[in-house]
Amino acid sequence: MSETHLKLAASQRDWIAVDWGTSSLRAWYVQNDGFVQTNARSTQGAGSLTSSEFERVLLDLVGPWLKVDNTPLPAVICGMAGSRQGWVEAPYVPLPASFSELAQNVVRAPMRDTRLAPVIVPGVCQNNAAGPDVIRGEETLLLGLLSEAGTQRRTFCLPGTHSKWVHTENHRMLHSRTFLTGELFALVSQKSILRHSLEGSGDMDLDAFRRGVTDIKTGSASFLGSLFSIRASHLLNGTDPHTAYAYLSGLIIGTELKELQESGQLKPGDVVDIIANSALTRGYSSALTVFGATACVHDGDMAALKGLSKIRKDLTDDLVSN
Repeated sequence: MSETHLKLAASQRDWIAVDWGTSSLRAWYVQNDGFVQTNARSTQGAGSLTSSEFERVLLDLVGPWLKVDNTPLPAVICGMAGSRQGWVEAPYVPLPASFSELAQNVVRAPMRDTRLAPVIVPGVCQNNAAGPDVIRGEETLLLGLLSEAGTQRRTFCLPGTHSKWVHTENHRMLHSRTFLTGELFALVSQKSILRHSLEGSGDMDLDAFRRGVTDIKTGSASFLGSLFSIRASHLLNGTDPHTAYAYLSGLIIGTELKELQESGQLKPGDVVDIIANSALTRGYSSALTVFGATACVHDGDMAALKGLSKIRKDLTDDLVSN
C-alpha cells in the first residue's frame, strides 16, 4: 500500500486509527510524527459480528502492522464497535457536549493479543425536549473538522443509511436529529411494489431528482400520496424506470429537508457542511440548493482520521497501554 502524506497531530508513538461502521471497517497506521504510513479496508462491519469476533477481524486486517515487543500498539476505534451489540459498549455522552468529553470517556476493549491496546470512542445521545436521538461514529468525524475550524455556529449533515444532522457552536455539539432516509429508500425501492418500476443503475437523472425535491418543497406532492403514483405512471404512461428511481430519491430526501425547514433547522442562505464519501453528496448538495441553502462537502475518510488523531493526542499512553 502506498504512503498517504496527510499530516496529523503527532502522538507519543505509532498508533492505529479505526473507523468501524455497521457494514464496513477501515484502519490507518499512523506514525508518531503524524504521517499515515498505510491503510486497509474490510467489508466485515460491526453489524455482522458477535462481540467475540471483533478481535479476530481487527487482527486479520491490521496484523501485518504489529510487532512483537513488550509495548502494545495503541488503537483508537470509533463507530459501531462501541454499540450495545458491538465489541464492548462505550456509553453515550449526553448532549450538549464538548468534543473534549469524547477522549475523557473512551472505553478499553478486551484484547487477548498483547500486541494491540484498543480503546473505543463513545457515541453521543440526546433525550430532551428536542426528541431522543443517538449518534455513534459521526461524532468523531465532526471532531475532525471542528478541531481545525472556528467557533461559529455550524450545521452538519452526514448522509447515509441513517442521515444525521448536528448543530455545533464553540466546539460543542448542541443537538442532533436522525432521519431513516437511506434505509427507507432501500426498503421502498427494493421491497415494495415500486421495485418493478425502478432502475437504479447508471448515473442519477438529476432533473428528475430535483423535480421530486421541488414537488415536496412547494407542496405540489406529498410523500405518502406520491409513492404509488410512481408505479401507476410507469404502467399507464411508460415512465422511464431510471427517471422514476431518481424522482423517488428526490421525494424522500426532499421530505427530510422539508421537515428541517419547518422546524427552523434549515433556512435559506444556510451553509451546510456535508461529510460523506458517497454519491449521496451530489444529491444532497442539489437538494439543498432547491431549499436556498449551500453545501460545503468534506471527505468522510479524512474527517474520521483527523477526529481519531485528535482523540489520540488527548489520551495518555497509560490509558491505552495498561
